[in-house]
Amino acid sequence: MELMKFHAFLLAMLLLAGGADGQDAPEARVEIGDLAWLEGCWAGTGFGNRVEECWMTAPDGRLTGMFQMIGADGKQTMSEIFVLDQFEDGPAIRLKHFHPDLTGWEGQDEFIVFPLRETGADFARFDGLTYSLAEDGRMIVELVVSQGGEPSLQRLEFERVAD
Repeated sequence: MELMKFHAFLLAMLLLAGGADGQDAPEARVEIGDLAWLEGCWAGTGFGNRVEECWMTAPDGRLTGMFQMIGADGKQTMSEIFVLDQFEDGPAIRLKHFHPDLTGWEGQDEFIVFPLRETGADFARFDGLTYSLAEDGRMIVELVVSQGGEPSLQRLEFERVAD
């Protein structure tokens, strides 16, 4: 009986989450073009290291980028290559990690996917990843990572170093 009450409660909460009037919430705005502010190169800190990230826009609107992490010894510890585009499953970032010798973390045909959920003039919200442009011009990246099976939020802060 308690399990039935719990299921009824859960169903009621799910129905309420769709809107008080029973209508679905309006779809969030998702426009890759909103993210032109990402273009350029950024440098900052994250994961206790120096981090650098550059974005380029192709004529068709696709964004391509790279990221590198620099350890305290001044050597690259890892890098990423990523694209933000409209794919068959919708707009997303597809990302691959690399060791300093360019061997991949993921398999040859594998990549990490961050589906794009919402955009605005100064932010992009993906599943597990948010980019935002602060009022002072800094780029803030918040990333959910799993450490020892526990999710944690990592914050990276960047200053624009080149347009």
